[in-house]
Amino acid sequence: IQAAKLAALGRMSAAIVHEVSQPLAAMENTLASTGLLAARGETGAVADKVRAARDLVRRIQRTVKLLKSFARNEPATLETVDLAKAMSVAAELAAPRVASEGVAMTLAPSPRPIRVLANATRLEQVILNLLVNALDAVSGRADAAVTVWCEQDGDAARLFVRDNGPGIPEKLRDRIAEPFFTTKVTGEGLGLGLSISRAILDDFDGRMTFETGANGGCTFCIALPAVEAASRREAAE
Repeated sequence: IQAAKLAALGRMSAAIVHEVSQPLAAMENTLASTGLLAARGETGAVADKVRAARDLVRRIQRTVKLLKSFARNEPATLETVDLAKAMSVAAELAAPRVASEGVAMTLAPSPRPIRVLANATRLEQVILNLLVNALDAVSGRADAAVTVWCEQDGDAARLFVRDNGPGIPEKLRDRIAEPFFTTKVTGEGLGLGLSISRAILDDFDGRMTFETGANGGCTFCIALPAVEAASRREAAE
């Protein structure tokens, strides 16, 4: 699992560097103009520039914090996790690549909190893996689009990742989550992502399914028991 997490970060390394270097370059320009404004005694404008620089620092800190949390090798302790928050964290980690490749990514969280019993970091890794796979599927398309949303239906909490790529051929449906099986060209992936993701979800009493649309595209679904359902099951046991 830890190797897969680091591999996912490695695949996005170029985009991550861009996400950090862009605000650094903007900060350099901001501080340079701040010096000129200070020399002219324009204190109001200087204060505005300092606030802008602090915003840029916070943006870098947020990115680094997310990456450190994701890369940490921690035991899989179960906790109550907000599914929409896990979705947002994974999307923010994927955002540099989304921006660099011009993909239209839409997040549609539930209007109310959806809580599941899981491990936040590992659940974020599963979602990020699905996002990376979706981005791989739409790579090079002029109309590349990925949609992510979550919902609760009774005792079941679900998260969906949909892309408008070519879809998964019927003959590969039963092999797609086998360890070391991959549809990517040599060197682009080890084929461990979906296999490990399913193993992680098994620890949370969850499951993963997917469907290919009639006109292409693929939708992956993560299904987990909502916290209320998990509590009732534990009480019964």
